[in-house]
Amino acid sequence: ATIPAATWTASPVPSATAPPYRPGYWTVRTPFHWSHDGRPFESEHFTVYSDGATLGEKERFAAEAEEAFEFIIDFLGITESELCFPAAPGKLEIYAATGHANELEGGFAYYGGFLFAYDQSDYRTYGLRWPDSFLFGPLFTHEITHDVAFLLVGPRSSDSLLVATWFDEGLAVLVSDDVPYHINTLSQLDLLREELAGIPGAGNPTLIGVWEEIPYQYFTDEMMNKLYALFGLSVRYLADTYGGETCARVYLDVRGGMSFDEAFMNQYGMSVGEYQETFFSRMEEYLP
Repeated sequence: ATIPAATWTASPVPSATAPPYRPGYWTVRTPFHWSHDGRPFESEHFTVYSDGATLGEKERFAAEAEEAFEFIIDFLGITESELCFPAAPGKLEIYAATGHANELEGGFAYYGGFLFAYDQSDYRTYGLRWPDSFLFGPLFTHEITHDVAFLLVGPRSSDSLLVATWFDEGLAVLVSDDVPYHINTLSQLDLLREELAGIPGAGNPTLIGVWEEIPYQYFTDEMMNKLYALFGLSVRYLADTYGGETCARVYLDVRGGMSFDEAFMNQYGMSVGEYQETFFSRMEEYLP
């Protein structure tokens, strides 16, 4: 996810002359000015940095990221030639943080890569018990979906500015299928609407254009999972009805100079306002 400024505290900026600090895109585009061990691992599309991950862990992270990247490209029906990678180094960064769990829970995507914090002991225990499974699979797919969206728009992309939060997060939820609350029936939707009645839109996710519109007390794991489920439903309907490739085309239209509202109209033949007003009636026809 890309988290609003109100929920994080910037970490201290390390000295640029004291090893092993090497500035990365994350020091410019995120509040987390973390140093690394100076031994990144590179794959075709990713460079993996860390403050303590082993070479084997970095290699596994890169391999899983490459697999997720290929899946996302196929899901969205796009080609690599449509992506605007950072000019230097021309790849996406992954920062695997072993010592910053107090600063970041989960992932943080930005134009150029993403960061995530993990407990090495838990990760290794999981790997021993389930060696063929990857603990961070859904997280990687979610964050790399954000990264691909950023690359579709280009360097001027930023969260909650060029594309509405509900659409941006909904796409990442849809592609990664990583939310424990799956809305498959109208009764499930009605229940979540009651629990999220205090959020703008009273359970209508399409009314949340920017993160800052969400009351701070809703930033708990349980409530955010429920809100993410609504975001995912709103984009799942669009993908099922109009085709998954239209989601990517929205970002490309924004890159071409359209506003999000204009791009939405161009791809779906209705305004954002019309979708907001008809959201629940559409769900009544869409969900059993």
